[in-house]
Amino acid sequence: MVQKKIVCIGDVVLDILPSILPIAKNEILLDGETFVDSVSYQKGGCAGNFSCVLKSIMPMAEVSLVSRVGRIPYSDFLIKEIEKFGVIPVFQIDNVERTQVTMALSYQDGQRHFLTFLGGLKNFVIEDIPEDIFKDVHHLAFRGIWFAEKLLLKSEEFIKKAIALGVDVSIDLGFDPYWNLQKQNEKFQVNVGKRRSAVMKTLKYVKYLFGNEEEITQLIHSESLDAAIHEILDMGVKNIIIHRGDKGCRIIQSSKLKPMKDFSSINIPALQVEVKNPVGSGDTFDSIFLAEILEGKPIIPAAALATAGAAYSLMNSAGNILSMDVIVEFSSRFPELTPFLNYS
Repeated sequence: MVQKKIVCIGDVVLDILPSILPIAKNEILLDGETFVDSVSYQKGGCAGNFSCVLKSIMPMAEVSLVSRVGRIPYSDFLIKEIEKFGVIPVFQIDNVERTQVTMALSYQDGQRHFLTFLGGLKNFVIEDIPEDIFKDVHHLAFRGIWFAEKLLLKSEEFIKKAIALGVDVSIDLGFDPYWNLQKQNEKFQVNVGKRRSAVMKTLKYVKYLFGNEEEITQLIHSESLDAAIHEILDMGVKNIIIHRGDKGCRIIQSSKLKPMKDFSSINIPALQVEVKNPVGSGDTFDSIFLAEILEGKPIIPAAALATAGAAYSLMNSAGNILSMDVIVEFSSRFPELTPFLNYS
């Protein structure tokens, strides 16, 4: 059997994770200080989380993570955490900036907010990507795209290199923090336009695009989700996987006969579980989905198993090493998934 090789390019950060705040998000500023039960420190970031989960559920695969981190001591911590999962860290150490940090705040009402210092990611550039990184690679995942602007603006260049070598490409959209800032300050509008344009140029190469409904409509600047979907498909994206939170996910597949006009749409329901850890469930979903795709599974059963994986992630502490056997067994407890797991 040929060993699968996956390269992920994107963000890795030091995550500071307080336990769920015992207050609603809209009430937090009414309270001068809030006690939490615990605080944990671990590797994080969209690309960092995705790579580690992917390696956990595909232990025989070679998974590499390309990124830039700030100077020690926290860069050493991140490298050790990534290696603990078996992921190969292809990191440039930035000797000027400190290591990037995110504090992830989760509220009693299920909402979240992230406070992020970009650190070394501010200087992450295309030259940090090794020339031969895509040789014999099966999949390129570009994630945390907004957090390294210098790289984002050159992203079409390295994606084209991967495509030329026959590598499938996925992008996780995420939410550009500047989307909110531009509403408050006109000086951010030009920057937002450049960043949005850079992403648009890559879409024609993308086989799998991940994002939630707000991210997709914001990218296209549309109030209509279906209009945004049509426009993204017109740009050449083959499949759109929409994260819908407690509503599950929606899988959009372009028609092979009329890719710019017709598409199929299937909704998979979310699983009702007790939420202990709301951080990283989307990354878990994406990694399980792509693991199944890389093993030749159809897209709908892959998304159904990924839905189970996301629910499992919500129920358990952050940073655990998963296995595909655990996720498959967990999925069998939910009969509502059965039609999608058996979908052909």
